[in-house]
Amino acid sequence: MTEHRITIAPGHRRYIRVGTASKWISDPTLTVAVGDTVIINEGAVPPPPPPVAGLYIAPSGNDANAGTITSPMRTILAASAKLAPGGVLYVRGGTYTGQGGYNWKSSGTSTAPVTIKAYPGETPLFDGSGQSHGIIVSGYNYVVIDGLHFNGFGMGPSGDGSILTLNARGITIQNCRITNSGAGFQQDHHIYVNSGCADIVIRNNYMQTTPGAAVHIYHDPGPTNVLIEGNSMLNGYWGVVVGSNANGVAVNGNTFSGNTINIDNQTGTNVTASGNSPNDIIN
Repeated sequence: MTEHRITIAPGHRRYIRVGTASKWISDPTLTVAVGDTVIINEGAVPPPPPPVAGLYIAPSGNDANAGTITSPMRTILAASAKLAPGGVLYVRGGTYTGQGGYNWKSSGTSTAPVTIKAYPGETPLFDGSGQSHGIIVSGYNYVVIDGLHFNGFGMGPSGDGSILTLNARGITIQNCRITNSGAGFQQDHHIYVNSGCADIVIRNNYMQTTPGAAVHIYHDPGPTNVLIEGNSMLNGYWGVVVGSNANGVAVNGNTFSGNTINIDNQTGTNVTASGNSPNDIIN
């Protein structure tokens, strides 16, 4: 059989079909049999996507690394301490183990928060086996937690869960998936807004399965100005429980399913509910 040699322009590639197989090729030349090959397309080879500016952690990283996309750190504890206002900590996909505790170490400002978020197009999972909490933000302000997955945090005897805020202002928790939090006690939770907190936003998260509350607002001095909107809260004792004289809690546009009580205002003031499914009843 006669052979035919195809030459590809430098920096280009061709999409070919050899028999029933199709693929891109970018070799300088390719030898194929006449009659077996159909050239479908040719174009410049796209460059790899540029790294997004910020710090990076990855399951295979090392905290002694520089924190770049090619030399990532490993833990939230180490990497968060390096963030300045406006900085972003990108979390690469994969499963993280052995991370938890009082592990957030930087503040932003009201106009330039610090952010921890999933790297675009990737799914990071924090495995909570043997850990009490995934992230605790204690004494730091203006932090955004965005697009992470926490599963299985909680060691007992009680008061454990995935995310806890304490004496913190301007914390936003959004687009996260939080599952199987707690060790079997009603004091456990997915998200705990603790004493001294203010201006907290909990938005568009999926929270499923806890013996306590999806969102637990408690302890004196009571938190103030908490917005809980657009979340799904499933299979807990509470969806939202408010205590310790919290002041100004808005529960709007959430979906509740499988909870014993969806919204429980025990001792809070100015607690409102609107647009929730199946209803806005505050017990």
